[in-house]
Amino acid sequence: MSDVPSPPAASGTNVPRWTHQPALDGIRGIAVALVLLFHLGLGWMTGGYLGVSVFFTLSGFLITSLLVGQHQQRGVVDLPQFYQRRARRLVPAGLLTIAIVCVLAACRLVQIGTTFRRDVVSAMFQVLNWTQLFGHQSYADLFRAPSPVAHFWSLGIEEQFYLLWPIVLLLVIRALQRHAITERLVWVVGGCWLLTAVSAPLSAHFWSNSAAYYATWARAGEVFAGAVVAVAVAGRTLPRWLRHLTAPALAAIVLLSMFTPSGRGWAFQGGLPLFGILSALLVLSVQVPGWCVNMLSFRPLTWLGTISYGVYLFHWPVFLVFTSDRVHVHGWLLHVVRLAVTVAAATLSF
Repeated sequence: MSDVPSPPAASGTNVPRWTHQPALDGIRGIAVALVLLFHLGLGWMTGGYLGVSVFFTLSGFLITSLLVGQHQQRGVVDLPQFYQRRARRLVPAGLLTIAIVCVLAACRLVQIGTTFRRDVVSAMFQVLNWTQLFGHQSYADLFRAPSPVAHFWSLGIEEQFYLLWPIVLLLVIRALQRHAITERLVWVVGGCWLLTAVSAPLSAHFWSNSAAYYATWARAGEVFAGAVVAVAVAGRTLPRWLRHLTAPALAAIVLLSMFTPSGRGWAFQGGLPLFGILSALLVLSVQVPGWCVNMLSFRPLTWLGTISYGVYLFHWPVFLVFTSDRVHVHGWLLHVVRLAVTVAAATLSF
């Protein structure tokens, strides 16, 4: 969901260069569309929450590409600048959303429970995933007792990654300074993926299914899947056959989003790091030009991806405010109203 610069574009004949990749915006657009369809309650999109997993992997790829690329170009990583840019991009819209939610709650336009204040504070400090986990709130509670800031749990995981990973990555790069950095960095980041991937099923077994879904370490495997791709492609020429992976990877993501059950099943038993591999293959494949890359670069889709952070922020409170009782429309027309208001709010925010 976060708005970050695009990494280098690669081809089968050229070393990657730092340019904007519209196809990555297209992936963002598809990911946020899956989440929207799921939160609309459509029965044929029971696993649309997997769009969040795609965002995790994409964020891991983008941020790691940015940091590694900066080190390759300048020989240093400017952490203060990195954090400043992330704050400017993410904090204002997030605080605006929380402020609007508080106004809506004061006007009784959204239902609030006994944990509303705690949830708002947790959302502000990007730790809502831990608050929900230790508060024994399962993902199945999303529709039963909807909190207007419930969707901030995933933003919390991303922000925790943004806070810690650049420091760890910089320390690793410094430790490898006298060695073949790129080759060894792949193994180090791959090891991070393996450790966090294993933590997901272990969290489900020894703690709870909710821990496998909400705990930062359990979801970090999806983020590190993207980070592995970032360090693997850095400065390398990629084979053209990778472009043939785009269509099957994208089809598999959409099909799994349609048929994965909500609130139970493999996604809550530690299987999401494996889904992260699928998302990582999609991200890797679009580094090589092809017809699927052109399809993902379709202007309306990339535009949706460009404003996806705002769309994600605003959609959930909008969905809770614009109910059939208030707007006096039902069915598909209600969905159209909700989506239109969400996109309008995200566009204005952007």
